[in-house]
Amino acid sequence: MGATVEMAGQRVRLFNVHVDPHGPLDNQHQQMEALLAQAETGDGPKLIMGDFNTLSKQKAVEIRRLLESRGYSTPFATGTPTWRGAGLRFHADWIFLNGLSAKRWGVVRPLNVSDHWPIWAEVTLPNSDGQLPDAGDEPTKP
Repeated sequence: MGATVEMAGQRVRLFNVHVDPHGPLDNQHQQMEALLAQAETGDGPKLIMGDFNTLSKQKAVEIRRLLESRGYSTPFATGTPTWRGAGLRFHADWIFLNGLSAKRWGVVRPLNVSDHWPIWAEVTLPNSDGQLPDAGDEPTKP
């Protein structure tokens, strides 16, 4: 799902994803490629967030590598637990930024209303000369 919002006079594209977890990594790559093709049709800052269902270390590493190869970044370290089930913890949920900077971010734990813990980020837009402010370097609790 995608939307364009205006923030401080700039248009920002937002995408919320829910990647199918049942297929192999190649299938998740195909889903992300389709989303990235849509994201690349617009100019300006972009934010892709949601449940990427990267329910293995390999999927987390590979999906991050794919997004970073397209100019996206994330403030979350690979392996940050955002999903739990049957005693396992995985990094299933992400926020990826392109043309935006994350000042603060985190995972809301414990919040026991879902098998996912909510993630969040405060983002800043580029200044008038297109430069991004320095991102924070440590996650911050809400």
